[in-house]
Amino acid sequence: MRFCAIKRALESVGFSAAMSNLLINRYADGLLQFRSSEQFEVLPMKGKNTEKLTRVRTRIRLTSGSYAPVDYAFRKTDEGWKAFDVTVEGISYVLTFRNQISPRVEAEGIDKVTTDIIAGNVSLNEQ
Repeated sequence: MRFCAIKRALESVGFSAAMSNLLINRYADGLLQFRSSEQFEVLPMKGKNTEKLTRVRTRIRLTSGSYAPVDYAFRKTDEGWKAFDVTVEGISYVLTFRNQISPRVEAEGIDKVTTDIIAGNVSLNEQ
């Protein structure tokens, strides 16, 4: 394997780990806002799940009394089931953040963006 290919692979691993940590922290911050099981309801399965991919549908009762649908997508890995996306009211966190990060990577480079993510200098909007 040539040096350039090894460097790209290492950059990709570092970027993936940084993005994963950023998204996990965002998910956790959102979940910590809920105070009880009365606000969180797991809904019946809808659609078709597979042995490697599944979606858990939930709804969250908001302070206004209305509900927000929140779906969790899981992928089966060698280590077990891992969440890889959260969709809130039809908006995917992963796709939203990917759309915001991709232009920065193209403009600034993967190393700079990875460093900024790790340093906490990346602000993502949930739009």
